[in-house]
Amino acid sequence: MSKELPPDHRPYAALLISKVYFYIGELSEAVEFALKAAGAFEKEPQGEFRETIIGVSRFSLFTQTSG
Repeated sequence: MSKELPPDHRPYAALLISKVYFYIGELSEAVEFALKAAGAFEKEPQGEFRETIIGVSRFSLFTQTSG
């Protein structure tokens, strides 16, 4: 992510990038940028995007710890 963005705008840029990856079907990248979005993602309303990101991240965590 660009260092030219003010620090308070970076979470929203990460959220936007996450949504782009989500809609093109690149879920691992979508999760990666959703994690970088932190508080901006927390403000995201319930819906397909939020539920999928949470589900994929939990599944990834589960498979890493049980493997």
